[in-house]
Amino acid sequence: MLYGAGGKVFGGGSLNYAVGLAPGLRLYTVTRASLIYDSRFVPPERDDWDGAVAIYALLSGSVHLRDPEQLFNGPLVLAFGQEIIDGAAGRRGRSFWNAGDPLRVVQLTVARRYWRGPPVAQATTLVSASADPALFDRLSEAKATFETATRYEAQVAGAQLIDEFIRLGLIDEDARPIAPVASTGHGRVWDALLNAWSRGALPSLTDLGFTSHLSIRQVQRDLRELVTSMLLPKRGWRSGMLEWRLKLAVTLLSAPEATAATVARAVGYRGQDELTRALRNAGIASPREIRDSFLALRT
Repeated sequence: MLYGAGGKVFGGGSLNYAVGLAPGLRLYTVTRASLIYDSRFVPPERDDWDGAVAIYALLSGSVHLRDPEQLFNGPLVLAFGQEIIDGAAGRRGRSFWNAGDPLRVVQLTVARRYWRGPPVAQATTLVSASADPALFDRLSEAKATFETATRYEAQVAGAQLIDEFIRLGLIDEDARPIAPVASTGHGRVWDALLNAWSRGALPSLTDLGFTSHLSIRQVQRDLRELVTSMLLPKRGWRSGMLEWRLKLAVTLLSAPEATAATVARAVGYRGQDELTRALRNAGIASPREIRDSFLALRT
């Protein structure tokens, strides 16, 4: 399993996350406090998810879906079509926002070939805390390790999280990661991308090749195979990193003490004007409009 983790304390809020990739799987966990995420302010993917399902274990906090309105309070396990989380083909059928103090989520996106749960047309509740309280204790323990431990221990915890969903009969046993990939070209390119993400940078192929000790041609090949096999959107690494910056910027704009200028610097822009321009070019509201929307959600 390819693995990466990070975090940020900012403006009276905090964010910790970890991600694991394996063929046909994308595992993501997040812990947030005093921050809100609203998918209306993030560009939808230009991709076709081909029936991929997102298992969304909401351990604490809430998620609010729009059109139609639905509210889910944790702890519970939900399933969405992946297009609700990331949009599809450049559009978003439904938007959502989530919050909590803390908000704690385990999200596992699986390719259609691995899904063994019920048909998922809209948001579907799979497990409630009253039905299986021990499940949420196990998920919470493995999630904490996944976000904070050494890489090896975190990979073991990630496999434990996947095993819980296998045990529930939601995904096929063949989905379980069986071999380390960190020493492969995939792993070297992935580590180079993580290094760039941590700096808020948008690296060139030359930069990635230098960091990963691979030729540009090999970097191109490994990036293409990484995206295809690991259930990542097929949009190119630079556009993907730009989207990551905007997702982080939008989330940080919800911090109680945030300003557009401090958020811009926190995500790698030189100033407020550069952040505003990036949001405008992506067809998103201005930082002021985003802040006003979050203030309305809080009330």
